[in-house]
Amino acid sequence: MKETYLLSIKEALNRYTNNFADIKDILKDYEEMYDDAISSGKSPAEVEAMLGDPNDIVDALKETLSVKRERRTRGNKIVAISPFLATMLFFITGFYLNSWQFGWMFFLMIPILGILINSPRRDRIVALSPFASLIAMMLIGFLTERWELAWLPFLSIPVLGYFTHGKRVDAIIFFILIGLGIGFYIIYGETNGYQFSWLGFAPATLYSVIRGDITVSFGDLRGQDKRKAWLFVSFALSMIALFILIGYFYNAWGWSWQFVLLIPMMAIALFGKANLVALMPFISVILFYSLGYFFGLFHISWIAFLLIPMTAILTSKTN
Repeated sequence: MKETYLLSIKEALNRYTNNFADIKDILKDYEEMYDDAISSGKSPAEVEAMLGDPNDIVDALKETLSVKRERRTRGNKIVAISPFLATMLFFITGFYLNSWQFGWMFFLMIPILGILINSPRRDRIVALSPFASLIAMMLIGFLTERWELAWLPFLSIPVLGYFTHGKRVDAIIFFILIGLGIGFYIIYGETNGYQFSWLGFAPATLYSVIRGDITVSFGDLRGQDKRKAWLFVSFALSMIALFILIGYFYNAWGWSWQFVLLIPMMAIALFGKANLVALMPFISVILFYSLGYFFGLFHISWIAFLLIPMTAILTSKTN
């Protein structure tokens, strides 16, 4: 069976390398080859004979894995020095260009370099898209003060996800729906206000729901889980309503989006492990942006991100 065969390859790989990215890449390639062979009419036994013994496969890949390991080692050295480089660029940008609100984005090179070096090639574009979207949002927002438009780059994330991991036809349809949604959002928003222009994205959302790409699961909706589910839905709708109402009536789109961050925090608290390590990234973003936006402290508010590793260290269990 396919599962047993792939498990044998994984076990053979684990004996040679512990790099998750390499193992994931190889297993995905062999799973695709296995499925293609089955689709062509071959039996599982014929497929496995064609692909070869798992130990022989790993022996043939050892040289390739060694080269990847050497490249990754060199790359990890670059990642290791990137915090120092980011800090230098941050202070240079702040002191000499007085652009503290932009300089903090140099710190994004740390995870970006990590993704470029350690992530499988097919996953890099999607993994990098949130960082590119965040940079685009900040630049658009601060340079134009049009925060109601600045968030639009984040729509590239699901679009890239469709093109990278979905069928091309589905990706093209979703891309067209998103494009029409953006057109409606901007045209209706500029002529009638943005309070209802978000409805332009309803077709794309409905399409994803029908395809099963957007699902909502609350576990067992009996007893306590059911009460938690209703509490979460009520809370999520309230936060979205606050975001829209405060943004519209007080023209506060530049900061009211932070209410949306409380939704995943509530989900973690109700359905996941409600510990500070899981919540701290959201808390750090809120602290960083609020101190910078309301008090003009972008030059020091980035320190809030140091709370993430500090919390992980302080709450970790020692053997």
